[in-house]
Amino acid sequence: MSTSNLLKECETNNIMLWVVNDRLHYRAPKGSMTDVLKKQLKTHKPELIQILSAELPVNYYDKHVEAAIAEFNSRGISIMDLPEIKRTRASKLNQEMTEAANNNDRKAFLKALREWRQCFH
Repeated sequence: MSTSNLLKECETNNIMLWVVNDRLHYRAPKGSMTDVLKKQLKTHKPELIQILSAELPVNYYDKHVEAAIAEFNSRGISIMDLPEIKRTRASKLNQEMTEAANNNDRKAFLKALREWRQCFH
């Protein structure tokens, strides 16, 4: 499988790939990460890191946030269900994510996204 086909398959299966400190990370819906796909990711890891470390696609940030929101919705979680302090924190982190996205700062965006997701747990 070519690297571009692998990326398309990941996108089709809602598998998010990203790089932090030259390490490949992924988030996959339950059951979507097959052994074959894991092997392909390992085989193409250097190319994937290079591609994902390059300039980000236009919808990169939106896709990450939309995937997180879809996960929360599927679990019946709403920001309105959170205590006031967590809602305030989530709102602040949302602003940080927006600012990082506007500055094309992947590292800051992913950090804020991780913290934002924690508000819902």
